[in-house]
Amino acid sequence: MSNTSKFLKIYDGLEKYLNKLVNEPVYNSIPSLINKAKEKNLAVEEYANDLWELTELRNALVHNKRHEILAEVTKRAVELIKKISSKIKHPPLAIEVASKPVYVCQASDFLLNELKIMKDNVYTHVPVYDNGKFIGILSESSIFNWQCEVNETHINLKNMKVGDIKYFLDIKNRNNEYFEFVSENTNAFLIKKWFTEAVKNRKRLGAVFVTTNGQQDGKLLGIITAWDLPRIK
Repeated sequence: MSNTSKFLKIYDGLEKYLNKLVNEPVYNSIPSLINKAKEKNLAVEEYANDLWELTELRNALVHNKRHEILAEVTKRAVELIKKISSKIKHPPLAIEVASKPVYVCQASDFLLNELKIMKDNVYTHVPVYDNGKFIGILSESSIFNWQCEVNETHINLKNMKVGDIKYFLDIKNRNNEYFEFVSENTNAFLIKKWFTEAVKNRKRLGAVFVTTNGQQDGKLLGIITAWDLPRIK
């Protein structure tokens, strides 16, 4: 089978899938179909620009619906339409793109030691637990907020425990960043959209934590930060 035949076969299958997605037997306008499908499938929104170009290629290949081939499709175009079709039908899941395992610390751990571990390993956000219960996130933001609020000019950090700054670890007490908790089967494109919208709204989405139940009391499975976004593609 030629590249052109492969391309048209995959494209036609994707078009039928999108028609079914928007609950329309046949959509006369491909651009309108893509726009409507974007509202129902985040992968369509993610690859909309590529889909426009691939649609133009498809239209160039098929002239007046008589399948008169005007050009030969490259291998790259076949691979692209195949990839997009796969992502639309089977989008990546949160657990697939998350960094794991997640480093965590305890409220009873020494603060200075944990800060050194974070620095040495470039950990930006470390979940903190106390007797198995999630109590917050240790991050640059929590340390900064604590230092701004503390009255003492000279603080002996040597014997301080992470739990000593519990108030500033609590994710409810952050005004400069926020966090999300999702289940492992959450659409990864949704998470990518959250990060993008946060930037547009001048907010900081510190991290997205993947847990067994999508809540902060669930078992922690992975973490997604801005560093992980390139894997969502």
